[in-house]
Amino acid sequence: MPKRTSNLLQTLLPLMVFLLSPVAAVAETIEGLVEFQGVAPQPEKLRRNSDPFCAAKVMFDPSIQLKGNKLKDVWVRVTAGAPDQPGSPDKTVEIHQKQCMYEPRVVAMQAGNKVLIQNDDPVLHNVHAYSAGDTIFNRAMPSGSPALRFDRTTSQSTSRWKGVLRWKCDVHAWMGGYLAVAQNPFFAVSDGSGAFRIENVPPGHYTLTAWHEKYGEKTVEITVEPGQAATTVFQYRQKLTQTSPPEPKKS
Repeated sequence: MPKRTSNLLQTLLPLMVFLLSPVAAVAETIEGLVEFQGVAPQPEKLRRNSDPFCAAKVMFDPSIQLKGNKLKDVWVRVTAGAPDQPGSPDKTVEIHQKQCMYEPRVVAMQAGNKVLIQNDDPVLHNVHAYSAGDTIFNRAMPSGSPALRFDRTTSQSTSRWKGVLRWKCDVHAWMGGYLAVAQNPFFAVSDGSGAFRIENVPPGHYTLTAWHEKYGEKTVEITVEPGQAATTVFQYRQKLTQTSPPEPKKS
């Protein structure tokens, strides 16, 4: 083979390999902030005297957590523009009962993921879960008991969960939390700086919805362009909209 032809092949071969290789689908991010407008409400001290272990540490109501004017624990998800998809059974969401509180206060998952609930305290708790005000399970968790596990194969299948599930402890009335269940993988919960980031979003037009346990829902339309992150800001005002999940029904 002539030397010139050989050199040409050596130059073109890497380019041919690149062009013939599978190209990953383009995916971008949706990023943003959740802001609070108005005078920040003062968190109230929780009354935890009914249990000596719990009473040993002072805790405040975590339902409204602000850093400056940035709001934590807001569930943000795509509610239109993306098809429903089952969540991976290999992805696990953990919820802890720690210092007589639920941690995290708000956690999100995709329907079909695995959920583990653990009691880290040396006292009895119970996990009473509600959906739209109806009990979906109620399990006692003595100290040292194994974690509660829920997935797509358990009798309470996580594949059937949707919307916001509310946790409470019937032993300690101040204990509460929320599990937000999305039907696609495009969701996030705002962090302590009010920031959220949803990754691997294909270019397109979407409806983005934010939910907070006290301030309710906000919705925006957003377009994700190839090669760039889409950004938005949700703003909540001081007036409570009270669109939290319904209170548990009394038997």
